[in-house]
Amino acid sequence: MRVAITGCNRGIGRAVALALASEGASLLVHARRQESLDAIVAEALEAGASQVVGVLGDLRDKSLGERMAVAGFETLGGLDAILLSAAILGPMVPVAELERHALRQALDIGVVAQVDLVRPLLPRFVAQGHGALLWMSSGLGRFGLPGYGAYAAMKHAVEGLAKVVAEEHRDDGLISLAIAPGLVQTEMLQAALGTEDVSEHQTPEETAQGFVRLLRALEPEMNGASLDIGDWLS
Repeated sequence: MRVAITGCNRGIGRAVALALASEGASLLVHARRQESLDAIVAEALEAGASQVVGVLGDLRDKSLGERMAVAGFETLGGLDAILLSAAILGPMVPVAELERHALRQALDIGVVAQVDLVRPLLPRFVAQGHGALLWMSSGLGRFGLPGYGAYAAMKHAVEGLAKVVAEEHRDDGLISLAIAPGLVQTEMLQAALGTEDVSEHQTPEETAQGFVRLLRALEPEMNGASLDIGDWLS
């Protein structure tokens, strides 16, 4: 299995990369900082990955998607799937206090950058006859909570994009789906919940096992679905 993963410096992205590495997968990993990228490449190789290629870049860099596509299809010889796990929480304020610049910054990373990543991959997936796009969503991409205006806007957009891509490429052998990881012990969840204890929630490593099972089980009938990773945990 050849999988690209964004946001591998920490949290779910890092855990999924290491879980797939332990299965002998070939990986294309992305991180924003060089030291984080070097670390995940080394750890994935040590965990048993067949091959690991690292790509450095800020999500707002429009060239990142093309560089990842080239690395995946030229260096790894193709990609079977991409997990779009890199994300941002955005400002935690009521919509009445949500400043235009703050919302725009959040949407640039949470929506525009995701499309920039996917755009150069789509024709390559079509040319090879298969490819899966796993868009990291959230329960807040399906409902709303006070103070989560920016985050909910991002994740509702992600849900919509996953479905649109699914319809646009329904006859091309591609699978596009949105996947909500649930509440996971990450820095983002801690930032969202403040002083609340997050230790009762699932760990990134537990969550990663669900993603591995899902990747193994992907089939055409899942195209366009909105899934919950909890359904893939043992």
